Amino acid sequence: MNHPSTPSKGASVLAARIAVGLLQGGVLLWMSTNLEFDEPRFGFTDDAWNQFTQMALLLAIIAPLPLLFGLGNLPPRRLIPWVLVSAALLAMFGWLTPAGMPPPMLWLLSLVVIYILHEFVQSAYDDRRVIARYRTYFDNAWRHAFQGLLALLFLGASWLVIMIGAGLFELIGF
Repeated sequence: MNHPSTPSKGASVLAARIAVGLLQGGVLLWMSTNLEFDEPRFGFTDDAWNQFTQMALLLAIIAPLPLLFGLGNLPPRRLIPWVLVSAALLAMFGWLTPAGMPPPMLWLLSLVVIYILHEFVQSAYDDRRVIARYRTYFDNAWRHAFQGLLALLFLGASWLVIMIGAGLFELIGF
């Protein structure tokens, strides 16, 4: 099922994942400091600006995930079309979002859809078939879910350490 990788390939995949994460962080930082989400720009009406910002945030938050999931697991000839299709799908979700839907709900729904579709793409590649075996879907889905859970736990622990450190510095008046 899994395709072997050489140590040099692992290092390049790690470097690519770090680069994607830094780029995503840079884009989100730029968006948070330079975009006025309440004030329409570029000639957009209020409704069109809300749709545009929903789409931009969704792309900035969720679109890098298929690339991160696929790096080292899918060959470029499969990964690039999948990343482009998922970005187009996310842009469509963001643009066509109903006006009353809260952004976190949209992000969660989009994440679930992209996760499921990625499991179809990854499992089909692993089995070298259009429709993979159930066992492959099951193994990949649970492995990726566990990896995502561990990533969230690590993120939470990192933020906890940062907040405790900030509290200690505030306590000593630094």
